[in-house]
Amino acid sequence: MTFSRAILAVPSTPKRTEPIGKEGRWYRKPNAVRARSVRRSQHRVRTGRRIPRCQNADAACGAAATEARAGADRKNFPTRALVFSGRGRSFVAHGGASGSQTGLDDQINASARPLVQSIPTAFLHFRTPYGSRMQRVYLASVAVLGLMAARLWMAGPVAAQQYPIEHFDVDDGLPQVQVTSITQAEDGYLWVGTFAGGIARFDGRRFESFGAEDGLADLHISDLLEDRRGRIWVATKNGLSRYEGRDSGTFTSFDTTDGIPGPHVGALAQAKDGPLWVGAGGGVARFRNGAFHPVDSLSGLIVNTLRADDEGLWVGAASGLYRYDEGGVHRPEGPAFFDSSVRAIHRDSSGTLWVGTEEGAARRRPGGAFEPIEVLAGAAVRDFAFTSDGATWAATYPGGLYTFDGGGGVRHLTQQNGLSSGSIFEIHLDRDDNLWIGSEGGLERLSTFRFLRFTEDDGLSHDLAWDIERARGAVWLGTQNGLTRFRKGDFTPLRRDDGLPGSVVYALHTSDSLGTPAPFWVGTRKQGVVRYRGGTRFRPVVPSSRADMSFPSVYSLSGNPTDSLWMGTGGGVRTYDGQRVRADSMLPRQSIWDIHRDRAGRRWFASFDGVRARTAEDRPLSLPDTLRTFPAVSIAEDEAGHLWFGSSKGRLVFYAPPEEGRPARLDWFSKADGMLENTVWFLLFDAQGHLWIGQNRGLSRLDVPHYRRTGEKRFQVFSGSEYPGGESIQNAAARDAQGRLWMGTSNGVLRIDPARHSLASAPPRVHLTDVRTLYEDSTDLAQWADTARTASGLPGGLTLPYDRNHLGFRFTGIDLTNPEGVRYQYRLKGLEQSWSPPSDQQQARFTNMAPGTYTFEVRAQGNDGNWSEPVSYSFTLAPPFWQTRWFYALAFVVLAGALYAVLRLRSRQHRRQRKRLEEEVAERTRDLREQKEKVEQINEELAQTNLEMEQLSMVARYTEDAVLIADAEGRIEWVNDAFVDLTSYDLEELHERFGGSVQEAIAIEDFGDLMETAAAEQRSVSYEWSFEARRGGTRHLASTLTPVFDEAGALQHFVIVDSDLTQRIRVNQELDEQRKLLRAIIDHIPQPIWVKDTESRFLVANAFLAEKVGADDPDELIGQTDFDFFDRELAEKFYRDDQRVIETGEAQIEKEETSEFVDTAETRHTLSTKVPSKTSSSRRATGPGRPPRPKAPSWPT
Repeated sequence: MTFSRAILAVPSTPKRTEPIGKEGRWYRKPNAVRARSVRRSQHRVRTGRRIPRCQNADAACGAAATEARAGADRKNFPTRALVFSGRGRSFVAHGGASGSQTGLDDQINASARPLVQSIPTAFLHFRTPYGSRMQRVYLASVAVLGLMAARLWMAGPVAAQQYPIEHFDVDDGLPQVQVTSITQAEDGYLWVGTFAGGIARFDGRRFESFGAEDGLADLHISDLLEDRRGRIWVATKNGLSRYEGRDSGTFTSFDTTDGIPGPHVGALAQAKDGPLWVGAGGGVARFRNGAFHPVDSLSGLIVNTLRADDEGLWVGAASGLYRYDEGGVHRPEGPAFFDSSVRAIHRDSSGTLWVGTEEGAARRRPGGAFEPIEVLAGAAVRDFAFTSDGATWAATYPGGLYTFDGGGGVRHLTQQNGLSSGSIFEIHLDRDDNLWIGSEGGLERLSTFRFLRFTEDDGLSHDLAWDIERARGAVWLGTQNGLTRFRKGDFTPLRRDDGLPGSVVYALHTSDSLGTPAPFWVGTRKQGVVRYRGGTRFRPVVPSSRADMSFPSVYSLSGNPTDSLWMGTGGGVRTYDGQRVRADSMLPRQSIWDIHRDRAGRRWFASFDGVRARTAEDRPLSLPDTLRTFPAVSIAEDEAGHLWFGSSKGRLVFYAPPEEGRPARLDWFSKADGMLENTVWFLLFDAQGHLWIGQNRGLSRLDVPHYRRTGEKRFQVFSGSEYPGGESIQNAAARDAQGRLWMGTSNGVLRIDPARHSLASAPPRVHLTDVRTLYEDSTDLAQWADTARTASGLPGGLTLPYDRNHLGFRFTGIDLTNPEGVRYQYRLKGLEQSWSPPSDQQQARFTNMAPGTYTFEVRAQGNDGNWSEPVSYSFTLAPPFWQTRWFYALAFVVLAGALYAVLRLRSRQHRRQRKRLEEEVAERTRDLREQKEKVEQINEELAQTNLEMEQLSMVARYTEDAVLIADAEGRIEWVNDAFVDLTSYDLEELHERFGGSVQEAIAIEDFGDLMETAAAEQRSVSYEWSFEARRGGTRHLASTLTPVFDEAGALQHFVIVDSDLTQRIRVNQELDEQRKLLRAIIDHIPQPIWVKDTESRFLVANAFLAEKVGADDPDELIGQTDFDFFDRELAEKFYRDDQRVIETGEAQIEKEETSEFVDTAETRHTLSTKVPSKTSSSRRATGPGRPPRPKAPSWPT
């Protein structure tokens, strides 16, 4: 036997034969491997962070641990510490001051002293400080060392394990905090009994409670059991209750009047094919054929626990252990404590029987006798559980949990390890190997397998591991504080004092290059690369001089059979050939996070700039652009030679390089495919070919063999309470020689053995929990059901009225390991056949469903990616009465009668109309002949029109008017020379400036409406507008917009003809000025002057005339006649004179007339001259006219 470490630390000792140096320095002795830090040892002694761990099932170690813990709590003497470590174990003992009557040897249990005598003195080679004050400390230290050496020699190496524990109490829905019993039903629900709150059913997310109001016999629960029919039996303090299932949702209770031997029912049991056994305060009864039958030979026993198996019925009573079979009652031989109260009886998969009592526990292997379990000596053992990895768990009250692994190692879990209470009533192992703990502090779930977590407390040089590598028969971890080697269950740290150039180790690598044996390379932060030669020998190689501090951090290392080392650094890739370091200028000059050499000799490089690759001949390898730009941080290769790339910026990429006869293949994986999240920090393949993906909140595992076979992306995720690690560390992952996976996280290093633990789990059990409409819940819907409840507790044979066509379903998938990871898919057959997208929503709603028969199906998926079998629920929506068969039949009869009557009437009408139709046919024939002739004529006209349009385009080129032709969308296609002369824009300039759009070129508001009007009405539209020409100032145009259609009537072109009105408008303006001048002259002549139309209505009158007839303004006379101002006789005279002049066309010169004017009220004699004038409309007038003023153009330029 050898010991790996030994240290003697006595900081308050005044003298020593061999000084150990300053506190915190290493103390080295001959023939011994280096010891732990004195400072760390003293700190743990003072603070109590580390207490002795018993590695085997005996009383001596447990007693010594208890005494040492008690000594650590004493404060009446200065601290002295003796730390001894062997094969990964540590023991701490405390000594007393000089003169104290309480020595360290008095703190050691007497049962442990004989062990010290059996230890060879050669193993206790320590220097004793001078002075009699230390004599007792020395002797006590020898005793402790001997005890620890014996215990470590007997116990095999067991790695430190920390278990994730999830706690549930009343805040989470428990009816009461003290959990006394637990069982899992066949449908997946976990049933929990409490001390004073009744029972609860748990689906992993929510508790549903049942109490006295539900029919439960009592709220104090002693035991729970599910029988073969799926009914839950509840043992209470005041009788027995049976939950009949969700089909009724009720409880049936039994008491002493039904044959139960006592009101306080303490235990339940049922063999595979046997009856139900009930243990109470007065004995045992058997339930068969609907009745309870007491067992007379067991009468009077106060029963705590029962177990039925092939050997009969085992009874744990307050008076001891009993076995009952056809031969009667037997008292098994065993330890003395078998006479105490027996609380637990279990049998494991090997056939070993375990018995727990108030004073200890024993086990009986097949064919053997009962033997006590020494580590549980004196403990009140309440329950046992057996996990798939071969471990046995024992629950004690109030001593917490004990677990024994297959190698003889023992672990003790208490409140210091995360338990809410050490007083445990019951433990239960579910189908996924989760250990459920019922205690005074509530309900807890403990994941009993899969991940081991290692931290500084277990010997790591630091919790944060940057890289992990298998080399030299060990697992090496590069951490934030040096190297750590794991070999044969023991961690050995190597730090700066051991020759490392720096504390932070980023990269590790071993290869067959650069000599034999294979060197081990260590990449550091800004300190280059060193080569490890064993022991504490490190040789800096890159850079060769410590003075060269400019070398960047080394993030990845890769060897090469051609005798070179490739280094991925913060400044690109560098190579080392054993002599010199060269920078690779062909690769990105930024951080290279990973370098991988595949089986074909190609080398792959990962960086944020993308993926790069080199052939075995060191030539650049062509890659897809999507891969060259993918910001990769990790690379892995599967057994088929395909590459996998992960990125911290999102997603996983699969790449199959091209081979002969097969092109390259690229595929992408993300959260949408079932991965925990998109971020990827490391990639690692296990021995089964599955890809492990390190992520922020846990791990994802991809079934790569299944993906290669089927193309299905099936992930299993590990997160939440079942995942003890933190955020994954980039590329900190490796597989050791035993196939175990090591993974670095922010919460320590994890290890898992995929071959030892079954990672596959059964899919979640799916249950429909509720169906309801917008108006009623499932209870109210029972009025439309054939049966009140089905096995799922929902109404059966449901037929709803047509107006209850809005239905909602609630469902749950029971996964007690990772309930948050359950996803669902559903469909409603009769409405849709495809499944809904996966979602974590636990409800579905359907509205406005048509009458018919439907089947709702839902299935669930756990974290391993497997889908459960769907659960279905069928129902019918009845049609309204007008959609029923009898209504259709009645409607058919009515319609048939009506149709017959109509046919008779139509027959008579047909005969009367036949003759008229014959006449109409003859007439229509003539009409058709005439229409045909008209169509032919129209076709000829259209052909002529098209010819004219073609000719028009030719003529338009030479016309003086500006012509623009646009297509049906308003894009300008052609302009003539006159248009260019008028606007100074040719076709190319129109396209450059206005984009070729006629609407943009002709800046008239609502011009698009004009185009639509012309096209819709198939006619020309005229308009006037003005614009500012490049030369010549404002131009006034009169334009015509004409749509052109083809023979089918489809719009083809718009033709715009612009006539320049600028000169005409200028002449009109001059004429207007002259008219204004003439008007001014007329208004100032002191004689009446007027102009009348052919009806003798005034068109023009001067101011003098207006004044004489009493008008305020000459315009008041416009449209009036002489009859409005003179008496009828005189007016008729004037009218006759006017008409004669108009009809004859001869002027009336200075004819004497008599008239009376308003201003003088006297008769006046005047000479009147009337001259006829012909206007443009060929109307005669009685004088010179005054045409209206032309309107100003309203179109904007």
